[in-house]
Formats: sequence, structure tokens, C-alpha cells
Amino acid sequence: MKNMSEEEFTSIKRWLINISAPLLPAGKKEELERIIEESKPWEVEKMISNFAKDINKLYLIK
Repeated sequence: MKNMSEEEFTSIKRWLINISAPLLPAGKKEELERIIEESKPWEVEKMISNFAKDINKLYLIK
């Protein structure tokens, strides 16, 4: 993520919002968008890593 252009980074943030928002309770999408939009590249990278870990946990449970 360190070498991404601003446009690429914006696309990654939009992707993260789009895959995460449907999983949230009603009314939390705006809060998620604000947090992600204000995040730095290293923070978004950590969010993606944590999301992947959560997906892996869910997959292993089934």
C-alpha cells in the first residue's frame, strides 16, 4: 500500500467499505465510512489484514 497512488488507495478504501458495510448493524455504515476515509494507508492495510483473519476464522469454524 505504501507505493499506491492516491486513486488506487481510494479504490481500496471503497472496496473495504463495500464488503464491510453489509455486515454491520443498521446505522453503522456512515461511521465505518468516516473511519476508513480518515485512515492512513498503514491503518487500512491493518484493517484488511484483520478482515482476512476474521474470514479465515469463519471458514475454519464451518
